[in-house]
Amino acid sequence: GKRYYREYLVDRIKTLRTLDMRRVTDEERRVAGMVVRNDEKLEKQRREHLKAEREHTLSAIKSSWSHRHRRSSTKDRKTPPSSTMGPAPKGFYEITDKTKLALYGNALEQISTDQRTFPERDKIEMLEIEYYEMSRILELLPKLRRFSNVHKLVLRHNDFRTLTQLDALASCNLRSLEVTDNKICATSLLRPYAVLKLPSLTELNGIKVTKEEKDNAKKIFGPVLSAPMKHLNEILQKRKDKQVATFKETSKSRKIARHYVDKLMHEVLVIDKRINKLESVWPSIVTSIVRSTLSELYPYEYTQGRGMRAPKRGKDNDRA
Repeated sequence: GKRYYREYLVDRIKTLRTLDMRRVTDEERRVAGMVVRNDEKLEKQRREHLKAEREHTLSAIKSSWSHRHRRSSTKDRKTPPSSTMGPAPKGFYEITDKTKLALYGNALEQISTDQRTFPERDKIEMLEIEYYEMSRILELLPKLRRFSNVHKLVLRHNDFRTLTQLDALASCNLRSLEVTDNKICATSLLRPYAVLKLPSLTELNGIKVTKEEKDNAKKIFGPVLSAPMKHLNEILQKRKDKQVATFKETSKSRKIARHYVDKLMHEVLVIDKRINKLESVWPSIVTSIVRSTLSELYPYEYTQGRGMRAPKRGKDNDRA
């Protein structure tokens, strides 16, 4: 049975006179009350200690994340911050509602996905990963796939920078994806790109994916995504005389393709930002042009209409 089973029953059920063929005395009831109160006090202290320990660990992870990425942004590093800094605080994980697994910091590296050591694995339906680089998540993707029943992924604070980092998630067959507190969220192209590259998605950032969105995503990215393969075919044709077989499968070709796609994505993002900027200042530009044109064509009427004094026509002006 459970700890203090008899004491709890005797204390809670005031009318109880016999339990398990044993008589309940007044002295036993008094002692049981003391035992129960003491046990409840210890349990409360244990929970408060776990809560404080959780908050301390999470605060250390947040602080380390902010410090590493602040230094990374000031020095404009190209490598992930975790590879140039000291060891990050130990991550931790927690399971809530029996189906949600939250991973903080480098907990993904530490957690075991073996069914024997982690029996809750097949019950997990939602994964939440915070304060952990997207590049490392993709490296550990085979580990994530062991959570075979996961249909929702939440990404927060992951240094998620490029759209192409979404490509590898297609193998996870996600039905729902939530991306927040990442630099990639600033671009309006995130949603159409995710809809195109993750065909199993039915919900993105809490909004259902429609058929119209899927069709629109194909129109936006279809020509862009087909360009790298054309570029690779041209390279293969030029290098046939050097007997470079299966060039597409070499690491060099993959790097070229990835660089080309990233470059195209960057250009698309720059154009998108410029269009948004132009749309915001376009009304003021048109107004300025109209005013300037009116003042040149009808100086007298325009100045009178604005309540301004028209220039006097004196002798000097007549001679001019």
